[in-house]
Amino acid sequence: MPSAQERIREAVGAIQGWLAHLPNPGEAVVRQAIVLRLLHANGFDIWNPAEVVPEETNATGNRSDFLIRAGRGKFALELKGMNVTLGAVPYQQGLWQVVRVG
Repeated sequence: MPSAQERIREAVGAIQGWLAHLPNPGEAVVRQAIVLRLLHANGFDIWNPAEVVPEETNATGNRSDFLIRAGRGKFALELKGMNVTLGAVPYQQGLWQVVRVG
């Protein structure tokens, strides 16, 4: 069984390989081919919706792309495509998630 470090190296190498041919993937590709792959390589059970929760909306109507619940901790991931310039709106989306899980 490969170590976590070996799994992460393998995932990063594969991601780098296809990014050479698809340099600016949109958010859906970032989600599926980068984020889920890296979460899985880091030992998260991406098929368990109790651990990796996709698009959960909170009481204020804000929604993160993923809410990660692992052990006693949790964090939100707000994803964007690789060609998106971060401005006020994406920043606010991330901030709402920090307030939500904090």
